[in-house]
Amino acid sequence: MNNKKIFSFNLFFETFKQIKAIGIIGTLLMVGLGTVPRIFEAMEYGVMMDTMGAEGADMLLSGRITTIEVISEYFFLCFVFLVIAPLLTMSVLKFLNDRKMSDFYHSLSHTRICLYVSRILAAIAWIFLILVASYIVNVIAYTAMSDY
Repeated sequence: MNNKKIFSFNLFFETFKQIKAIGIIGTLLMVGLGTVPRIFEAMEYGVMMDTMGAEGADMLLSGRITTIEVISEYFFLCFVFLVIAPLLTMSVLKFLNDRKMSDFYHSLSHTRICLYVSRILAAIAWIFLILVASYIVNVIAYTAMSDY
């Protein structure tokens, strides 16, 4: 009675729901760490424009941004992503280390490749969702603050 499918949508969806707490926390961290500093920079630039005018603010900020500062600003985003992706993967594959969970999942009528593919694709879907949500929120924030 073992079906030979490579992917099971039901198993994918159940796994997607099981790891939603980690996915939501990762999404909030990535969106927050990517957007909040930009908002504060725009507010700082707006205050400088009010006090010094646009030319003075541009002169003051023109030499301020260097490659090292850009790398250090995005260090936290990289760190969060380097923690969230393995955490999602470990939570998806934790059933292999627990005897009761391993017996349960291997007693299902899915092949091992179907278990692996369906569960790993759920983790990849969360990673993709985190990236897309972060990108969309950053585009909206940059568009809203385009004057600054």
